[in-house]
Amino acid sequence: MLLVDGGMMSLLVKSKTEDSVKCEVIDGGELKSRRHLNVRGKSATLPSITDKDWDDIKFGVENQVDYYAVSFVKDAQVVHELKDYLRSSNADIHVIVKIESADSIPNLHSIITASDGAMVARGDLGAELPIEEVPLLQEEIIRMCRSMGKAVIVATNMLERFMAILLSHYRPSGTIFAFTDQERVRQRLALYQGVCPVQMEFFDDAEKTFGDALSYLLKHGMVKEGEEVALVQSGRQPIWRSQSTHNIQVRKV
Repeated sequence: MLLVDGGMMSLLVKSKTEDSVKCEVIDGGELKSRRHLNVRGKSATLPSITDKDWDDIKFGVENQVDYYAVSFVKDAQVVHELKDYLRSSNADIHVIVKIESADSIPNLHSIITASDGAMVARGDLGAELPIEEVPLLQEEIIRMCRSMGKAVIVATNMLERFMAILLSHYRPSGTIFAFTDQERVRQRLALYQGVCPVQMEFFDDAEKTFGDALSYLLKHGMVKEGEEVALVQSGRQPIWRSQSTHNIQVRKV
Protein backbone atom coordinates (compact mmCIF):
# COMPACT_ATOMS: atom_id res chain seq x y z
CA MET A 1 0.00 0.00 0.00
CA LEU A 2 1.33 3.43 -0.97
CA LEU A 3 0.21 6.38 1.15
CA VAL A 4 0.43 9.84 -0.39
CA ASP A 5 0.49 13.20 1.40
CA GLY A 6 0.40 11.82 4.93
CA GLY A 7 -2.29 9.27 4.10
CA MET A 8 -4.68 11.70 2.40
CA MET A 9 -4.63 9.32 -0.58
CA SER A 10 -3.86 5.61 -0.75
CA LEU A 11 -2.83 3.44 -3.68
CA LEU A 12 -2.73 -0.35 -3.91
CA VAL A 13 0.20 -1.71 -5.93
CA LYS A 14 -1.04 -4.09 -8.63
CA SER A 15 2.15 -4.66 -10.62
CA LYS A 16 5.61 -3.21 -11.12
CA THR A 17 8.45 -3.09 -13.62
CA GLU A 18 12.04 -1.95 -13.30
CA ASP A 19 11.15 1.74 -13.49
CA SER A 20 7.37 1.96 -12.93
CA VAL A 21 4.56 0.87 -10.64
CA LYS A 22 0.92 0.30 -11.62
CA CYS A 23 -1.52 1.11 -8.81
CA GLU A 24 -5.23 1.08 -8.08
CA VAL A 25 -6.54 4.19 -6.37
CA ILE A 26 -8.25 3.21 -3.10
CA ASP A 27 -8.73 6.67 -1.59
CA GLY A 28 -8.45 9.39 -4.22
CA GLY A 29 -7.94 13.13 -4.10
CA GLU A 30 -6.00 15.97 -5.68
CA LEU A 31 -2.34 15.05 -6.10
CA LYS A 32 -0.18 18.13 -5.64
CA SER A 33 3.53 18.50 -6.33
CA ARG A 34 6.26 17.50 -3.83
CA ARG A 35 3.93 15.38 -1.66
CA HIS A 36 5.29 12.75 0.75
CA LEU A 37 5.10 9.11 -0.29
CA ASN A 38 5.06 6.40 2.37
CA VAL A 39 5.21 2.65 1.91
CA ARG A 40 3.54 1.18 4.99
CA GLY A 41 5.73 -1.45 6.62
CA LYS A 42 8.87 -0.51 4.68
CA SER A 43 11.85 1.62 5.75
CA ALA A 44 13.67 4.09 3.54
CA THR A 45 17.41 3.52 3.05
CA LEU A 46 18.26 7.18 2.47
CA PRO A 47 20.55 8.88 5.03
CA SER A 48 18.99 11.36 7.46
CA ILE A 49 21.52 13.99 6.35
CA THR A 50 22.32 14.04 2.63
CA ASP A 51 25.19 15.82 0.86
CA LYS A 52 22.79 18.65 -0.02
CA ASP A 53 21.81 18.87 3.66
CA TRP A 54 25.46 19.26 4.69
CA ASP A 55 25.77 22.20 2.29
CA ASP A 56 22.68 23.75 3.89
CA ILE A 57 24.06 23.08 7.37
CA LYS A 58 27.29 24.90 6.50
CA PHE A 59 25.21 27.80 5.18
CA GLY A 60 23.30 27.86 8.48
CA VAL A 61 26.52 27.93 10.51
CA GLU A 62 27.81 30.85 8.46
CA ASN A 63 24.54 32.74 9.00
CA GLN A 64 24.07 31.80 12.68
CA VAL A 65 20.68 30.09 12.53
CA ASP A 66 19.08 29.11 15.85
CA TYR A 67 17.89 25.55 15.17
CA TYR A 68 18.26 22.67 12.77
CA ALA A 69 15.33 20.25 12.38
CA VAL A 70 16.55 16.78 11.33
CA SER A 71 14.07 14.62 9.43
CA PHE A 72 13.58 10.85 9.56
CA VAL A 73 15.88 10.26 12.53
CA LYS A 74 16.18 6.52 13.15
CA ASP A 75 18.75 6.59 15.97
CA ALA A 76 20.89 8.99 18.00
CA GLN A 77 23.97 8.54 15.81
CA VAL A 78 22.94 11.17 13.28
CA VAL A 79 22.26 13.65 16.11
CA HIS A 80 25.71 13.04 17.62
CA GLU A 81 27.27 13.41 14.17
CA LEU A 82 25.60 16.78 13.60
CA LYS A 83 26.39 18.03 17.10
CA ASP A 84 30.05 17.00 16.71
CA TYR A 85 30.21 19.04 13.52
CA LEU A 86 28.59 22.05 15.20
CA ARG A 87 31.06 21.87 18.11
CA SER A 88 34.00 21.66 15.71
CA SER A 89 32.61 24.74 13.92
CA ASN A 90 32.13 26.57 17.26
CA ALA A 91 28.47 27.02 16.32
CA ASP A 92 25.86 27.73 19.01
CA ILE A 93 22.98 25.99 17.22
CA HIS A 94 20.44 23.57 18.72
CA VAL A 95 19.13 20.40 17.07
CA ILE A 96 15.45 19.44 16.90
CA VAL A 97 14.67 15.86 15.85
CA LYS A 98 11.55 15.16 13.79
CA ILE A 99 9.77 11.99 14.92
CA GLU A 100 7.95 11.03 11.74
CA SER A 101 8.61 7.34 11.07
CA ALA A 102 8.08 4.06 12.87
CA ASP A 103 11.84 3.41 12.69
CA SER A 104 12.50 6.00 15.40
CA ILE A 105 10.13 4.52 18.01
CA PRO A 106 12.49 1.80 19.43
CA ASN A 107 15.20 4.45 19.94
CA LEU A 108 13.04 7.33 21.19
CA HIS A 109 14.79 7.78 24.54
CA SER A 110 18.32 7.90 23.14
CA ILE A 111 17.26 10.14 20.24
CA ILE A 112 15.59 12.72 22.48
CA THR A 113 18.42 12.53 25.03
CA ALA A 114 20.96 13.39 22.32
CA SER A 115 18.87 16.28 20.91
CA ASP A 116 17.72 19.68 22.19
CA GLY A 117 14.06 18.99 21.49
CA ALA A 118 11.65 17.01 19.33
CA MET A 119 8.92 17.60 16.77
CA VAL A 120 6.01 15.15 16.58
CA ALA A 121 4.96 14.88 12.93
CA ARG A 122 1.44 13.55 13.39
CA GLY A 123 0.64 13.36 9.70
CA ASP A 124 3.68 11.28 8.77
CA LEU A 125 3.29 9.03 11.82
CA GLY A 126 -0.37 8.49 10.93
CA ALA A 127 0.70 7.26 7.51
CA GLU A 128 2.92 4.55 9.04
CA LEU A 129 1.04 3.64 12.24
CA PRO A 130 -2.59 2.85 13.00
CA ILE A 131 -4.20 6.23 13.49
CA GLU A 132 -5.38 5.38 17.03
CA GLU A 133 -1.77 4.85 18.15
CA VAL A 134 -0.59 8.34 17.14
CA PRO A 135 -2.10 10.28 20.13
CA LEU A 136 -0.61 7.74 22.57
CA LEU A 137 2.83 8.05 20.99
CA GLN A 138 2.47 11.82 20.92
CA GLU A 139 1.79 11.94 24.67
CA GLU A 140 4.75 9.65 25.35
CA ILE A 141 7.09 11.94 23.41
CA ILE A 142 5.72 15.03 25.18
CA ARG A 143 6.21 13.45 28.62
CA MET A 144 9.73 12.35 27.70
CA CYS A 145 10.73 15.84 26.50
CA ARG A 146 9.18 17.56 29.51
CA SER A 147 10.95 15.23 31.93
CA MET A 148 14.27 16.14 30.26
CA GLY A 149 13.47 19.86 30.15
CA LYS A 150 13.52 19.95 26.35
CA ALA A 151 11.34 21.71 23.80
CA VAL A 152 8.61 19.72 22.07
CA ILE A 153 6.56 20.71 19.03
CA VAL A 154 3.39 18.95 17.92
CA ALA A 155 2.88 19.67 14.24
CA THR A 156 0.43 19.07 11.38
CA ASN A 157 -3.01 17.53 11.15
CA MET A 158 -4.30 19.17 14.34
CA LEU A 159 -8.01 20.05 14.39
CA GLU A 160 -8.19 19.37 10.64
CA ARG A 161 -5.75 22.12 9.69
CA PHE A 162 -2.02 22.68 9.78
CA MET A 163 -0.80 24.41 12.91
CA ALA A 164 1.98 24.07 15.50
CA ILE A 165 1.61 23.92 19.27
CA LEU A 166 4.67 24.86 21.26
CA LEU A 167 4.69 23.40 24.76
CA SER A 168 6.63 24.96 27.61
CA HIS A 169 7.37 22.76 30.61
CA TYR A 170 4.60 23.92 32.98
CA ARG A 171 2.40 25.82 30.54
CA PRO A 172 1.45 28.61 33.01
CA SER A 173 -1.57 30.79 32.38
CA GLY A 174 0.46 33.98 32.94
CA THR A 175 3.15 35.33 30.62
CA ILE A 176 6.79 34.59 31.40
CA PHE A 177 8.98 37.60 30.60
CA ALA A 178 12.46 36.16 30.10
CA PHE A 179 15.22 38.77 30.28
CA THR A 180 18.63 37.98 28.84
CA ASP A 181 21.70 39.95 27.79
CA GLN A 182 22.41 37.64 24.85
CA GLU A 183 20.71 37.97 21.47
CA ARG A 184 21.13 34.25 20.70
CA VAL A 185 19.32 33.30 23.91
CA ARG A 186 16.51 35.78 23.18
CA GLN A 187 15.95 34.28 19.73
CA ARG A 188 15.97 30.73 21.08
CA LEU A 189 13.46 31.48 23.85
CA ALA A 190 10.92 32.54 21.22
CA LEU A 191 10.26 28.82 20.62
CA TYR A 192 8.54 28.33 23.98
CA GLN A 193 4.84 28.81 24.66
CA GLY A 194 3.98 31.59 27.08
CA VAL A 195 7.49 33.07 27.03
CA CYS A 196 8.13 36.68 25.93
CA PRO A 197 11.91 37.06 25.58
CA VAL A 198 13.50 40.49 26.12
CA GLN A 199 17.14 41.49 25.65
CA MET A 200 18.61 44.07 28.02
CA GLU A 201 21.85 44.91 29.78
CA PHE A 202 22.58 43.08 33.05
CA PHE A 203 24.48 44.48 36.05
CA ASP A 204 26.34 43.00 39.02
CA ASP A 205 23.76 44.67 41.25
CA ALA A 206 20.71 42.37 41.29
CA GLU A 207 18.40 45.15 42.49
CA LYS A 208 19.32 47.39 39.56
CA THR A 209 18.74 44.54 37.11
CA PHE A 210 15.35 43.75 38.64
CA GLY A 211 14.47 47.45 38.66
CA ASP A 212 15.39 47.93 35.01
CA ALA A 213 13.37 44.85 34.06
CA LEU A 214 10.26 46.18 35.83
CA SER A 215 10.74 49.62 34.27
CA TYR A 216 10.90 48.02 30.83
CA LEU A 217 7.65 46.11 31.42
CA LEU A 218 5.88 49.24 32.67
CA LYS A 219 7.13 51.40 29.81
CA HIS A 220 5.92 48.94 27.18
CA GLY A 221 2.54 48.28 28.81
CA MET A 222 3.31 44.66 29.64
CA VAL A 223 2.38 45.15 33.32
CA LYS A 224 0.35 47.75 35.17
CA GLU A 225 0.94 49.57 38.44
CA GLY A 226 -0.50 47.63 41.36
CA GLU A 227 -0.03 44.21 39.73
CA GLU A 228 2.03 41.56 41.47
CA VAL A 229 4.93 39.92 39.66
CA ALA A 230 7.31 37.09 40.58
CA LEU A 231 10.99 37.81 39.94
CA VAL A 232 13.16 34.74 39.48
CA GLN A 233 16.92 34.39 39.09
CA SER A 234 17.92 30.84 38.21
CA GLY A 235 20.85 29.32 40.06
CA ARG A 236 21.46 26.76 37.32
CA GLN A 237 22.84 29.45 35.02
CA PRO A 238 23.65 32.53 37.12
CA ILE A 239 23.03 35.85 35.44
CA TRP A 240 24.95 38.43 37.45
CA ARG A 241 26.65 36.35 40.18
CA SER A 242 29.38 33.75 40.02
CA GLN A 243 27.96 31.57 42.82
CA SER A 244 25.01 29.28 42.21
CA THR A 245 22.02 30.66 44.15
CA HIS A 246 18.29 30.94 43.51
CA ASN A 247 16.56 34.28 43.99
CA ILE A 248 12.75 34.39 43.99
CA GLN A 249 10.81 37.51 44.96
CA VAL A 250 7.18 38.63 44.73
CA ARG A 251 6.73 42.38 44.30
CA LYS A 252 3.91 44.81 43.64
CA VAL A 253 4.61 47.02 40.64
